[in-house]
Amino acid sequence: MTSMRILLLVILGVLTATELIWQQIGHFRVDVRLYGVIMLLFLAFMSGAYFYDRVRKDPCVSSLLFGLGFVFASAASLNIINYFGLTVAGPRIDDLLAAMDRTIGADWPALMRFAARHPWLNTILLIAYELSVWQITALLVLLGWKDRSGTIEQLCLALIVSGLITVGIWILYPSFGAITVYGLPRTIADRLPLSLNLEYARALLHLQTYGPGFISPATVKGLVGFPSFHTAQAVVAAWYARRLGMLFYPFLLFNILVVASTPIQGGHHVVDVIGGVAVAALAVWLANSMARRLMAAAPKGEALPALAAG
Repeated sequence: MTSMRILLLVILGVLTATELIWQQIGHFRVDVRLYGVIMLLFLAFMSGAYFYDRVRKDPCVSSLLFGLGFVFASAASLNIINYFGLTVAGPRIDDLLAAMDRTIGADWPALMRFAARHPWLNTILLIAYELSVWQITALLVLLGWKDRSGTIEQLCLALIVSGLITVGIWILYPSFGAITVYGLPRTIADRLPLSLNLEYARALLHLQTYGPGFISPATVKGLVGFPSFHTAQAVVAAWYARRLGMLFYPFLLFNILVVASTPIQGGHHVVDVIGGVAVAALAVWLANSMARRLMAAAPKGEALPALAAG
């Protein structure tokens, strides 16, 4: 097992241990059965990764399986931490973020009115926003097919770093998006299909007031905050898609649409998007720096196709 994989598993292990301890202290109600299914899937992917690493000697498939298992498990872990964080979150900063938007000349209500006047554009943004949750899976498969196994491990590290930064900032300074500040006039809401609409925003505010309740992967909601993880994920995905040759350009176009859709379809402040880009840049830099350090520290002759490819 490469040093990068060990690092990723250590991070995931620390997250899991934190959740278990926090759950016992906070007496949270968690859907143990469904999260147990996710854990079993994670173990199945890790077993497959080990088999293709040690027995079949196919580093491409091994990295693909490792990446899929890690992404599924880390996403579930970050959601749990986010929900637990509702109970200790600091002061809400939506008014401050809205003021920052106005300072840089961003007018969120005007942006929504523009989207309502251009339904074809809004439909494109809606599709991009809702499909973005699946793009990491598609990217992992394509990176595996292209035999860029090193990129997969670096991608996983960049994603988990992005997630930890965004969740950490959200717990300290929670926010729930521009839509919770301005609302939406009924005349606009009725003709503007949104992924995150007023009902979704009210559900988030209910969570803030009354706590997480029963936490289940079947009902968990993505929290809207600063920085935008949707944006960070889009930038990270586009960066590592550079390894795909000509397939990079469809990924780049798609993620430009995802970033553009985030204030409209995700109800985010514009500064959330700017923060998400900054988080992605930091995460990519840390992932690449760590990869170089691990490769330099690896014993001579150790098989590190992951880092070499990166």
